[in-house]
Amino acid sequence: MDPALPGLAEITGSAAAGLLAGVLPECRPGAEVVGVECDLIRYKPFNRAVVRLRSTLRGPQPGVRQRNLYAKFFADDQGAAHFRNLTALWSVARGATCLRLPEPLGYDPERRMLVTSEAAGERDLTNWIKCIERGDPLPADVDPARLESCARILALGLQELQASAVRPELRRTFQHELGRVQADRDLLLEDVRKHQPELAGGTDTLIQRLETLPPVEER
Repeated sequence: MDPALPGLAEITGSAAAGLLAGVLPECRPGAEVVGVECDLIRYKPFNRAVVRLRSTLRGPQPGVRQRNLYAKFFADDQGAAHFRNLTALWSVARGATCLRLPEPLGYDPERRMLVTSEAAGERDLTNWIKCIERGDPLPADVDPARLESCARILALGLQELQASAVRPELRRTFQHELGRVQADRDLLLEDVRKHQPELAGGTDTLIQRLETLPPVEER
């Protein structure tokens, strides 16, 4: 139960089917959500969370189908900006050759919940690059030609993204991020000061250094 993320408890409980029914396009012609399985992917207390959802739907036609979704929760209204940006990008991605994005399905302002489809593809290229950075061999079924082909597709997708004329609303700066860190300190360190004063002191020292050493280029 996180008071800053009230929808998190609802989506992982008995209310999940009803919440998803309000955003899934399959439910408009008569399908219903009959089951939801949840996995908590990321969680930062009092700040944000990401939940992977495996929904089971039953429609007017016989049989059931399953769909993988993601629900993202925010302690502020930035989810609304993410939804607007994703909606603009989705219109570009539908006509793109290489650019792949999750489809924005809906935003619930009361719960600050953003629901998207699961993005197409896997994280293989990311994992292969990590192997190279660590000096580890690539998986047995990955040769340099396959790696180059995947990297080329990624570059073409980025090219399509740059040419889309869609620009994010949010301009993040060093000071913006530092403010979030300071807020986390004020919220979370009270008990730490009582039981682990050395750890709290080290945290304060680190934040003080960040406050006095901002980068020249902040954006």
